[in-house]
Amino acid sequence: MEFGEATVLRVAEAAIAESLEQMLPQMSAQERAKLAESMPKEQGIAEAKRNLARAIILQTVAEQEGVEVDAEEIDQYLLGIAAQYGEPLARLKGQLNQEQYESIARRLQLDKVMDMLQRYAVAKAPSAPEAEGEAKTAEDLPEAAGEVETVELAPEVEAEDSPEAAPVEEEPNVEE
Repeated sequence: MEFGEATVLRVAEAAIAESLEQMLPQMSAQERAKLAESMPKEQGIAEAKRNLARAIILQTVAEQEGVEVDAEEIDQYLLGIAAQYGEPLARLKGQLNQEQYESIARRLQLDKVMDMLQRYAVAKAPSAPEAEGEAKTAEDLPEAAGEVETVELAPEVEAEDSPEAAPVEEEPNVEE
């Protein structure tokens, strides 16, 4: 899917503004001042494109998987914020407009999708006994599982005629 430049710029500015709105309360005044100077416009647009694509993909997954956020989950999230700032929940909810409330709901929905994807990814990860320091047993070796390809040797008659085929006696392995 390709986006027009005007659409990307408009969405980029909105995405950057929303990101900043979420980040600013957690930043010191000095960090906020540096932020305005540190990110060139092109970098901001590229980052906004990545964020937009990621959000679209996650939103699509949420819709296909039926991931929803109910009012109780939003209240729990807001209760945590209210406790952090020492403010009653009712007062915090009164300060939110509909757009902010919907933004919180979208964020919680995307968080649930990410959690779901992480749980799925972990559940499907292959086990790695070598990484855990477990020694391989005979059953773990490819030969035991029949995974080794066998190679046919030349007929014995031809082998006996060749000088390289003379039997070589191995010296016994003596450890000191």
